Amino acid sequence: MASSRVRVLLTAVLFSAAACDGGAPPTYPTTPSVPGARPLLTAADSLAALGPAPVATLSDSYTIASAPGIPVRQGDVVTVSVTSIDNGRCETVTVDGAVSATLWTDIGTPTACGNSPAPVTLPAIPADGVLVFDLPLIANTATITGGGPTFQVAFEDGYDSDYNDIVLSVSIASNAEPRVTCTPAPMRGSEVSCSATGGGVTVKAWHFTEGNLTIDETTTSNVWSGPAVIDGDVSVDVEVNGTPRTLTTTFAVAARPWHWGPSQWRYTQGTGQLCFKERPVVGSPINYGWNRRVGSCDPGRISPDVTKNQTGGYTTQMVPRGPNRGVWYLTGVSYRMDTESQMNPEITSAGIQHPLTNTTQARACRTALGLKNSATVYVNFQMYNERCEGLSLAGMYAGIWAHEGMGTGAANNGHEAQGRIAASDPANDLYQILEGVWATSEAEMRTSVGNTVYPIESRITNQAASHQFVNNNWCGSVWMWSNSTNSYVTAQIVTANNNCI
Repeated sequence: MASSRVRVLLTAVLFSAAACDGGAPPTYPTTPSVPGARPLLTAADSLAALGPAPVATLSDSYTIASAPGIPVRQGDVVTVSVTSIDNGRCETVTVDGAVSATLWTDIGTPTACGNSPAPVTLPAIPADGVLVFDLPLIANTATITGGGPTFQVAFEDGYDSDYNDIVLSVSIASNAEPRVTCTPAPMRGSEVSCSATGGGVTVKAWHFTEGNLTIDETTTSNVWSGPAVIDGDVSVDVEVNGTPRTLTTTFAVAARPWHWGPSQWRYTQGTGQLCFKERPVVGSPINYGWNRRVGSCDPGRISPDVTKNQTGGYTTQMVPRGPNRGVWYLTGVSYRMDTESQMNPEITSAGIQHPLTNTTQARACRTALGLKNSATVYVNFQMYNERCEGLSLAGMYAGIWAHEGMGTGAANNGHEAQGRIAASDPANDLYQILEGVWATSEAEMRTSVGNTVYPIESRITNQAASHQFVNNNWCGSVWMWSNSTNSYVTAQIVTANNNCI
């Protein structure tokens, strides 16, 4: 199994020895001899839990400058032998850390120390860790070669560079307890890698389950990896030295930091569609202004309109491999809340002019408009109020724009303000809620997105449209046409629930 470059806390097994120089340097391979070799550890690795052990990191280098180490797994059986020794200085080799023992005392040639030690097999390694060699008498300079399960560690005392002062052979027999692990715990869409390890393990098939969803893959690979988009349980069918077993684990997926806010919201005043064109008449419901989705007269607020466009506002793809193979998920969201307001043209200078038949009112208007006494008077709402009656509508116009927009002051008493308050509710955070949507087919994915967006848009739209808080932007009366009297009469402009606008 290929090693993962992941920072881990290692438990060390320590060796110590030393020697003097003599003889021709041995020749060792410079690259791992076995595919998927265990990585070696340098003196930078974190072994803080081991007391005197040096600090180290996973390295791709096969040259270790100080206190070299070889990674081991829980249950591994390690055999160490001396394959080359010097003729002068004698050494004592000890093991500290997870295994505490003295391997050899005063090793050397028979003429120098009278001792030709036999190989020593350590007890089963009690925890994942690293074999670290320590030879203080020769400055701890060494190289490690080999790719596992056999390594050679050659020490140099510093007087030359032949690396043959002491050479240890380290043979590792994997007897680790079979297990399956998935690392890391990924953010949605990033890679998860599940590995089956242990002595005598042969993989037969992998499985992933989440609720009613099951994903199976028949393979002999010890690694099952791919983009992770949903939490779930992982199991692997194996044989351990010919005996069938099932190993299980789980992994959880972290949400991506997707949120929406003002950068996805935009409001413009006076750019909306002319959705209504109603003459202000006493007793008739009048839309003085409105706030709608950009380019639309529909009451919704989120673009694109999910009821008309099921493919816009997001991107999606299928997981191609690994535990979540075949699952569809979102790779991006681009929905916006872009709205615009407009005012009923019939209350502006653009309103249609109608004949004024009331004699008294017509006489006053002729004077104001500079018409001859016999001329028929044609006026609209704005003309009658401002020119015939001298009543400025500026306050009413400002109140209507505030009513449709952000309101007045800090009251948030505008439709747009209330829409944004609703959109800011975490329960309506469209991006974060869509972030976790997944499905088992593209068609189902489209439906799931629509079923997620629509109720959020409904809640935001309903709060934005309510006049519970949208009122009191302007209070006042204006002159309005009355069909019952065929004249203009004064009337107060109010909301549907009889509040000031």
